[in-house]
Amino acid sequence: MAAADHKFLLSQVANGDKAAFSALYREYERPVFRFITSKLNDPFEANDILHEVFMEIWRSAGKFEGRSTVRTWLFGIAYRKTMD
Repeated sequence: MAAADHKFLLSQVANGDKAAFSALYREYERPVFRFITSKLNDPFEANDILHEVFMEIWRSAGKFEGRSTVRTWLFGIAYRKTMD
């Protein structure tokens, strides 16, 4: 999926589109989970943080300003949640 598609999905998520959120989740679930697990080395904790990351994405999708790629923005959220 192209970066423009990710931006479109995120803009739809900001409008409350559950199908767009589901598509974004399917696209990023595994890479974000691997990223979190690489920092924690605890798959159970990583799963909890993954849930927190995607809940934050749902709540704050409208705050995405486009100054980075969607991927960078998502991984930034994952990094902050992991470090907390």
